[in-house]
Amino acid sequence: MSEKWNQELFNEFIYLRDSLKAAKKIKSYEQVIAIGQKIIELDSRAKFIQILAPIFLKEIGAAHLKLNNENMALKYFKLARDGYIEYRSRAQLNKPEDFLKDIASLEKSILKLSKAR
Repeated sequence: MSEKWNQELFNEFIYLRDSLKAAKKIKSYEQVIAIGQKIIELDSRAKFIQILAPIFLKEIGAAHLKLNNENMALKYFKLARDGYIEYRSRAQLNKPEDFLKDIASLEKSILKLSKAR
């Protein structure tokens, strides 16, 4: 890890992550999207945190789906799938099957949305 630890950025991530959970709980999908995008942006500024961005891309896609914005849901599901695949190719996995269920779930959602078009 070549980037220096920054507690402020880490605290920002924790705050955003908790805010996203709260927004999901109250079904405020616009907030889920906005907070998810802030987390993705934070990932680009704070690589040392090692945020697993595909998790949040999937959350954004799911929120768009709840808002009946299928085109945006499809876009974010594809980004999440591709992110998981890329992560699997470069990370040391604890188990060979890590994230395969997530990828399969995203593939199913992508196929379903693609057929609906």
